Amino acid sequence: MTRKEYLMSVRRALTGMPEAEIDDICRDFAEHFEIGMSQGKTEHEIAAELGNPEMVAKTYFDPELITVGHTMDEIVESAGSVDSNISVASIIPATTGASAENSSGGAATGPISGPPEKDLSGAHLFVVLLNVLVSWWVAITIFSTLYSFIVSAAGIAATGVLVLVFSGFLGSAGMAIMILTGIGLILLGIAFGILDIFLTKWTIRGCECYVRWNKKLWHEGF
Repeated sequence: MTRKEYLMSVRRALTGMPEAEIDDICRDFAEHFEIGMSQGKTEHEIAAELGNPEMVAKTYFDPELITVGHTMDEIVESAGSVDSNISVASIIPATTGASAENSSGGAATGPISGPPEKDLSGAHLFVVLLNVLVSWWVAITIFSTLYSFIVSAAGIAATGVLVLVFSGFLGSAGMAIMILTGIGLILLGIAFGILDIFLTKWTIRGCECYVRWNKKLWHEGF
């Protein structure tokens, strides 16, 4: 489910509430999508973390439930979501305001906050050092090898052509040997070229997988 589809579902489920409150709630969900996308998540992943929009919206019609005096399980059960870290964190600020009174009648406290953000500094340092100290040199070696293969293939094929050209200046016996040698060299050059094409294709796929792994490690950590 995309961000637009999710917000539309929430807005439909909140029908009957004042329009201003609906707008505030939708803005909270939109902000949650923006934060998640800035961390590398897709809209579908964020929507799955938030939970079913219709079930989450039902919680706003029972504001008495979401207070410090109620357990996290009661809040999650009301929202119909199995992800208490995301769904509840996005619901509570919109329904409780700046504080909520606990069930024993004590002093007001601040809203329940979500889990602390994961420290990614170690993962960032690892990615940088890995690429600077190791991956860069491995990439140079691999691409140099592929380049040498294509140059060798071209050189072998060109030698075969030259052998065929000069075979015309020899006698009948020598000509046959030179022609066979030239054809063999041309075929060998073509074989090297085909091999280089496959190696290049596999190398590009490997690079794509490596880049995706680097991005995942950068955004999500170990």
